[in-house]
Amino acid sequence: MAEPLPDSPRLRSRGDGTVGMVVGVVVAALMAYLFQLVGGRALGKIEFEPIAQLWTIHFLAFAIVLLPIEQLTIRRLAISPSHPLRQDLPLLAGTVGVAAVAVSVVLYAGRDQLLSGEGVHALQAGLIVLGYGVFAFGRGRLAGSMQYRNYGFATAGESTLRFIVLLAVLAAAPRSVPVGWAMVTGFLVIFAWRPFRIVRDDEPHTAPSAAKFLGSYVVANGASNIVLAAGPIVVKAMDAAPGVSSVFFFTLILMRAPLTLGYSLVARILHPMSRAVAEGHGRALHVWGRRIVVFGLIMAAAGYGVGRVLGPVAVELLFGAEFRPSSALAGLIVAGVAASMASLAATQILVARGHTGFLAVAWVVALAAAALAIVVASGDPDIRVGVGFLVGQVTALSAISVAVFSSGRPAL
Repeated sequence: MAEPLPDSPRLRSRGDGTVGMVVGVVVAALMAYLFQLVGGRALGKIEFEPIAQLWTIHFLAFAIVLLPIEQLTIRRLAISPSHPLRQDLPLLAGTVGVAAVAVSVVLYAGRDQLLSGEGVHALQAGLIVLGYGVFAFGRGRLAGSMQYRNYGFATAGESTLRFIVLLAVLAAAPRSVPVGWAMVTGFLVIFAWRPFRIVRDDEPHTAPSAAKFLGSYVVANGASNIVLAAGPIVVKAMDAAPGVSSVFFFTLILMRAPLTLGYSLVARILHPMSRAVAEGHGRALHVWGRRIVVFGLIMAAAGYGVGRVLGPVAVELLFGAEFRPSSALAGLIVAGVAASMASLAATQILVARGHTGFLAVAWVVALAAAALAIVVASGDPDIRVGVGFLVGQVTALSAISVAVFSSGRPAL
């Protein structure tokens, strides 16, 4: 029988807000898909292309830079509830600021190809990164303090506010620029839960460098989310026919719905895993790691077949016939997402241990494998990118599993 995770805090608890957290995350996902569904149908696939690129950049920035900030905050508070997080703020603010400027500059430089010439979308992207940097830190404070219900409500509120603003701007001006402004607004709801009032500066603390943890994690998430989410941009850059990148985008966002939920729900398991590491329960995490890897590989194999059959139909039903993908593309993406979900779960073991350096190596190797697969694969640009997506995800899961079972002492 597997060794259980430590009783305090329990991974499965009653009345701790976990149900509210799950409900909030599900509501947020539904509202996000309503945003894309209503926006896509209102604008059409050509006018919606800049929004597809903006949403992709938003997802990449959150997953690469902002999720590590959230998880660093959770881990800090899980290991030491009185850790003075103010000492990390200069690093976190600088990281978010650099990311916002970089995103704006890159998008503005490529505005003709990526944003249909609308340079204002580049400014919107920078503001999204800044605003959601605040949002990520605030959610980290909530989850790190085990306020899981408030975490879920804040997550649902963000997506709901953004959708309400979308409806207003579509009624007034159904164009890509106003829709882009709607995407900037959602982060504001985090202030309703006042997460920043619980800062504790009780006494001096010593802890491993946040810069080392965050830097390695950003590299890892940068590589992982290029594999995961940059597909529509890569397809567009490969001179695919008009609208093909939008088809790839809608197929990807629909199929990765469980993974999108997972990005928020891992906040619930990181806290007890970090406590398990701090209290010397490392063997239990090895058991969980083995189960996660085996289950992920099985689901990836099954997902390819299911995706080929059901994927095109599901995309057409939700987004319209013009966005229907081929069976091959749908199968590749579903299989890749299944492997990615397992990687996300196994990643929390390395994060809890503070071994983000191992994580960075695993994902750099996976990114190289994905790029090589795109180069050597044959077929249309979307199929080649789909092959690279699946190869990258399976490579990452394999490399992360090696890191989970070979890494040594935790970096507390």
